[in-house]
Amino acid sequence: TPPTRAMAGNTVILAILLLLATTVAACTSDADCNLNGFCRNSQCACTAIWTGADCGQLALARAPAANHAALIPSNDTSRWCAGAIQDDAGTWHLYSALMDLKCGLNSWQRNSVITHATSANAAGPYSNEEIIDLYFAHNPKPIRAPDGTYLIYFIGCGNKSSTPITTCTNGTTPLGAASAAPPSPHAPSLDGQIACGIQATSILSSPSPNGPWTMQTVIGPNPNTSVPFPRSVDNPSAYIFPNGSVIVLFRSYSSEHLFYHSDIGIARAPSWRGPYTIDPEPLFARFQEDPFVWYQPETESFHALFHNMGGCLDVGCHAWSRDTHKWTLSLIPAYEKIIYFDDGSQIHMKRRERPQLIFDRSGRPTHLINGVQPPQSDGGQEDKTFSIAVPLVYTGSNHNAL
Repeated sequence: TPPTRAMAGNTVILAILLLLATTVAACTSDADCNLNGFCRNSQCACTAIWTGADCGQLALARAPAANHAALIPSNDTSRWCAGAIQDDAGTWHLYSALMDLKCGLNSWQRNSVITHATSANAAGPYSNEEIIDLYFAHNPKPIRAPDGTYLIYFIGCGNKSSTPITTCTNGTTPLGAASAAPPSPHAPSLDGQIACGIQATSILSSPSPNGPWTMQTVIGPNPNTSVPFPRSVDNPSAYIFPNGSVIVLFRSYSSEHLFYHSDIGIARAPSWRGPYTIDPEPLFARFQEDPFVWYQPETESFHALFHNMGGCLDVGCHAWSRDTHKWTLSLIPAYEKIIYFDDGSQIHMKRRERPQLIFDRSGRPTHLINGVQPPQSDGGQEDKTFSIAVPLVYTGSNHNAL
C-alpha cells in the first residue's frame, strides 16, 4: 500500500529520533538492548541471533545463491507468506500461500491457496507440493500445540469461496485483471457464531502434518461498526504457552477519511480452540502489519517482527514485551530489503514482507522467512514473487553477521 502523507511525516520524525538515539552509545538497562541482550558495563551483550550496538538487528548470514534461496524454486508461479515446522521424525513441512493458476501476487484475494510441501532441510528446497485449502485461503502460519496438534492460522474461507483469475501466465497477473475482494463471509465456524473471510482468523488443525485438516473460525472483527478497533482480524500469528493458553497478534485494517490504518492488536484464549478475547486497544500508535510473535527464553521475554508501514526505518520492524501487555517498538530495523548471497552477490528487493522464523525441534530459531518481490519486470502487472529463507547466525559473538 502506498504511504500516506501522514506516514511520510512519521518517517521523518522517526529519522530524527533515531539520530538522537544513536548519539547515546551507553546502555543503562537490558531494555536499552531491546531485551535481546544484557547491559554489561554500559554496553549491550547481545543474545545469539541478535547484533548491533543495541541488539536491535537480526544476525543474518548470507543466503544460498542457488535459486536465490527460494523455498520452492519455480519459474512460472508466485507465492508469498510461508512458514515451516519440523515433525518428530525430522522432516520439515512448509505451508505457503500460492497464487494458483500461475498468477502473481496481485491476484491474492482471488487465487491464493494454501499448499503443503516437504524437505529434509529447513531452508529447502521443498518438493511434493499439494494444495490443502483452495481459494480463497491466505497468510498461513503453522505452529504446534502442546498436545501435539498441528495448527495453521490463516485468513479466508477456502473451499472455492472466491472466483479465481484464469488468464495468468509465468507467475504474473495480466494487465486489466482485477484482484477483486472475495465474496462476503458466508461459511459459519464450528461454533456457528463467527463467519470466515478476509477479515477473520481461522485455524486448520490436524494430528498429522500431512492432514486431513479440520477448519474452525475463531476470531472476527468487532460487529459494532461504530467501534474503530478492530475492523479486521487478519495476518494472525500465535504463540502457545506450555499450559495450552494462547496469544494471537493480528493486523486490524481500515481506510476512512483518506487515512490508511494498519494497527496491531492482540487476542487471548485459554486454548487454541478459544474462546478468544481481544484487548480493546492496538499495541502501537504506528503503522505495522504482518506480525510474527515468539518467546525468547534467553531473556525471558516476548518478541515480534513486523512489516514496517511507518514504525521504524526499514522494512523489518521489531518489538518486545516482558508480559505481552506492554510492548515497546524499536526504531532500529531488524532487517532491510537487501538480500546478501554466499557468492558475493546481492539483490535489493522491491518488496520484503511477511516475516516468519523457522525453529528447530529444540526451539532454536534457524532462519528468517520473507515473501519477496525482485526488482526486475516479468510482464503483466509485474507482480511475480517468491518466498525466501535466510540463515540466522547463532554464535555468542555474532561476529559472522553482516
